[in-house]
Amino acid sequence: MLTTVLLALVAGFFVGNGLPYYMLGSTGNTNPTPFGQSAAVNVVVGWVAFVIAAICWRYAHVSGHPLAGYAAAAVGLLAVGLIHAELAQQPMARPQPVPPQEHELMLTTIRLRLPEGCSYCRHSRDRRP
Repeated sequence: MLTTVLLALVAGFFVGNGLPYYMLGSTGNTNPTPFGQSAAVNVVVGWVAFVIAAICWRYAHVSGHPLAGYAAAAVGLLAVGLIHAELAQQPMARPQPVPPQEHELMLTTIRLRLPEGCSYCRHSRDRRP
């Protein structure tokens, strides 16, 4: 029964830890990881966490002790959720948004590089004599 509880706890923990990485990565966003910060890295980190959770769940033999196994998995999921919630409150853990001035500057730069006769830029056609 101790093996069931420990492996189910680890399985719940890894499912809860892998979910944010996988979801953010699959939507093109990033979450800091030790392996780099890109959407593809986040998907792989989440996937590896799911694989570890599946292996732990497989060898936990939860069918022999279902109440203890499911309770331990729920505690592992709750624990990692609380850890993520606490880390999200720290300023370094959250991605820093780009200030609006940089967005405006970037859009202005792109707008200035469009050719004069561009069909997407109505105001440049109106300025012609």
